[in-house]
Amino acid sequence: MVKTISSAILEDTKHLMRAPLRRIVREEVGVDRASDNPAWTDAEVREWALKFKGLVLTSIDPNQGDTVVMCPMLYRHGFGKTFFWNANYERVGEVDAEGEIMKANKEDFLDKRLHTIGSWRPDGRFGTTYVIAKHKDLTRWRPITPAPVDPAALAQRRVARALHCLLVRLPMNCTFYLNSVSELAERLDATTVKLRTAGCGSAVGKCYDVKDMFSRIPHSAVLGEVNSLLQRYEIEGCRQEALIQVPAQNDEETNEMKEYFRKKIRKQKSEEERREKELEDRRKQEEEVRKEADRLREADEREARLEARLIRFLSQHNRTISSYPMPIKKKSPTTKARVLKEITSYLEESEDESEEVKQEAGRLIEAIEKRKGKKRKENNEMRVSRAPKIETRPAPILVEELAGELRTPPSNRGAREILDYALDLHRKFPAKKVPELRDLCNSEGIEWTKRETAIGKLVKCRMKLAYESEAARLSPLAER
Repeated sequence: MVKTISSAILEDTKHLMRAPLRRIVREEVGVDRASDNPAWTDAEVREWALKFKGLVLTSIDPNQGDTVVMCPMLYRHGFGKTFFWNANYERVGEVDAEGEIMKANKEDFLDKRLHTIGSWRPDGRFGTTYVIAKHKDLTRWRPITPAPVDPAALAQRRVARALHCLLVRLPMNCTFYLNSVSELAERLDATTVKLRTAGCGSAVGKCYDVKDMFSRIPHSAVLGEVNSLLQRYEIEGCRQEALIQVPAQNDEETNEMKEYFRKKIRKQKSEEERREKELEDRRKQEEEVRKEADRLREADEREARLEARLIRFLSQHNRTISSYPMPIKKKSPTTKARVLKEITSYLEESEDESEEVKQEAGRLIEAIEKRKGKKRKENNEMRVSRAPKIETRPAPILVEELAGELRTPPSNRGAREILDYALDLHRKFPAKKVPELRDLCNSEGIEWTKRETAIGKLVKCRMKLAYESEAARLSPLAER
């Protein structure tokens, strides 16, 4: 049964079986092929290196894997310019005397009690110093002094950390020491604000190569700066722990230097406080001026709205009154006849029949008759037709306005024309400069105080001159 099943499976899966694989022998592979390896052999490298025998091969700063080949005299010149001919380095002995120099340094290290900060490394040595050329300028050199085997490396690292802590704890306004390069932009902005507050219009900066500074700063200058830094902290009341017993120096020169630094620090603090106070006062004054200007502008706008509203109300009231014409009082035609009758009856009943009275009466009657004819003519002229009138308006005369001129007030006394004229004044006066506004104020007899106040007074004066009759009818609130 099992054989039957297995034979059936083999028969069904026969098409899936592959041909037997050929066995490959490693020695037979690549026998007839040529070698195409791009790497040099040791013999080829030695042959190529013999071409540079007698020259100096050194890496480049920063080390990018390149090698520069130069004459030994050029390299000797760069080494001497960096170390031998540099006055900031001192010659302590020959190479053969390294053991004796190391022993003297150890004794000095123990005498200064520096072993309390970091231990002396027994297997330490000075190491080998060399220089490498700059990548961008092969005539400039960078000193390389390996320090992995320095016997006082631990003490030096701890002293460097202590100096770093002292520099970081200094106030930001008296040093430009950066704990990180990311702080550079913020510190520059703060320095710019301080210089601008002090009245400086420009500042000149100069960049130095830090790597060159490390090899060119005199050792005495470094000691002096460290001493000044420690004295500053002593003046501020800081005390160091009793790790190293330093004899007290109470000489006159040290006391004078301490007093000088105390005065300098006090003066610097007082100047900083004064500048901060002046800056704060200036900010408060500018804020008050801005608030006052906003308040005056809002008051002027509110007053202009009130005036426009009052003028609109007055124009509506005048238009309502003018829509109802006043009736013309006419004299009755019987009045003149009655006067003539009274004069005639007076003459008939009068006892005085003189010629003078008769002549005066005749002239009076004649004058009345003439006046009667004149009045008839006037009455005929004053008669109003009931036919609707056709309104005719004269063609407007266009006048080109110059940029600096103000528009002539319109002849119409409507609210729209008055409001347009006021808005036109409010647009034209702010466009003028301060000297022109001062001249206008002097010509109008207005006292100059501020720009916004002067503009408001000029607008009121021009509106009053243009519409004096309407201004007389305004309320005291509008006149104000």
